[in-house]
Amino acid sequence: MYMKQRLFVAGKAMIVKEKKVLILQEGIGDIEHVHEGKWQLLGGRIDFGEHPHEGLLREVYEETGLHIYDIKPLYVDHWQPQVKDDEIWQIVGVFYHCDADTSTPVVLSNEHKEYAWIDVEDIDQYKLLPEDLRAINIMFQNPD
Repeated sequence: MYMKQRLFVAGKAMIVKEKKVLILQEGIGDIEHVHEGKWQLLGGRIDFGEHPHEGLLREVYEETGLHIYDIKPLYVDHWQPQVKDDEIWQIVGVFYHCDADTSTPVVLSNEHKEYAWIDVEDIDQYKLLPEDLRAINIMFQNPD
C-alpha cells in the first residue's frame, strides 16, 4: 500500500521566566488525538506561505492569548508522529527562546486543558513530548 508522505514545519516557543518554562497539557481538542494528556511547549504547524515568526506568534496567541517578543532560534529537531490513515508525516520543529508579556493571564485554547510554569529541576515530573524535552535540556545546558 502506498503511503502519502507529508512534511510540515512547526514553530515551538520556549518562554522562560526566572528559570521556569511555560508548558501546556494537551486536551481532547488535539485533532490527531496522539498527544492527549502529554505536556508540551507552545506552538504548532506553520501555514503554507506564512513567515515562521508570524506563524509562531499566531500559534502562541491562539493557544494562550500571550504576545511573544525577542524571538531567538535555539534548536531544530524532527519527528514522525504516528501514521494517519494513508499518510506518513514528518515534522521539522524550529524551537525558539522567547519572552512574553506574562502580566497577561494565560487563556487556554480548546486544544489544551492545563498550563504550568515548571522549574527545570522538576521537569521529570511531567510527561513531556521527547522533542520538547530535548530542546529544554539544550536551553539549560547552553544558556545565552
